[in-house]
Amino acid sequence: MAGYRKRTVILVISLIALIGLVGCGPSGNKQDSNKKLTKEEKIDKGLDAFYNMRNGKIHIDTNLHYVNNKIENEQEREKDLNNTVDGSFEMGPLLFRGKIKQSIRGKIKQVKGSMEYYGTDLEEYRKEDKDKEWKQKMYAGNRYRLPVGFNKELIDILRTKKKDITIIQNKNSYTLHFETDDLKFLSANSDILFGAAYTTFYVNDLDESGKATVDLTVSKDGSKPISIKYSGNTVSSLGSKKFKSTVKYSKQDTGVRVNRPKGIDKAKGV
Repeated sequence: MAGYRKRTVILVISLIALIGLVGCGPSGNKQDSNKKLTKEEKIDKGLDAFYNMRNGKIHIDTNLHYVNNKIENEQEREKDLNNTVDGSFEMGPLLFRGKIKQSIRGKIKQVKGSMEYYGTDLEEYRKEDKDKEWKQKMYAGNRYRLPVGFNKELIDILRTKKKDITIIQNKNSYTLHFETDDLKFLSANSDILFGAAYTTFYVNDLDESGKATVDLTVSKDGSKPISIKYSGNTVSSLGSKKFKSTVKYSKQDTGVRVNRPKGIDKAKGV
């Protein structure tokens, strides 16, 4: 009888241990697999997560502070431009033979007021609060400025800059940090780097100094794109600029669709 009870106790303990292993196994395996990856593999995994994202919700907060040395009035010399974007987006492969691959629809708040916004690789429409009808922004044509948070070409560039990327470990995510003060590089790629954050920040040949950073944060569980932070500053004889932008994603790859607004076919060009 005592032997039977002993075997029963051992069986129960073994069963509890097995259940514990089953419950903890997958999470532990995911963490272990992330730890075993090399630095380059982690970078590739993070960049792929953003590059392959197809749809979701987006929120962008952007601030551009600039000083114009040509203006004598001190109160007018310094200004802040703040933009906020809330919308739904779809992203696909890069534009190919005129076919729309990216689109976004939402609300944009600026210093002048707020407006409804709809844009694709090929066209851009706006409807301010005071307007009853949509207006098309003529000669938009710069798909790098579609406010989807980042341009796929940015990811392509970062793939060639892996040695300049550092990895910051967070509790449930990790961040790919890139920074540069190469003015020629920044001048040649300003639209690609910052345009999708819906800002007018850029670097040009007249700037005497400048720096920019890009931080892409990815979840450890499932490699889901979470956020992007941009920053930049330039100084020249004409003045200076400081730029900050935070992009946050939600409902990533859950089938979010962007529908073309009604009445847009009657939009007038501006």
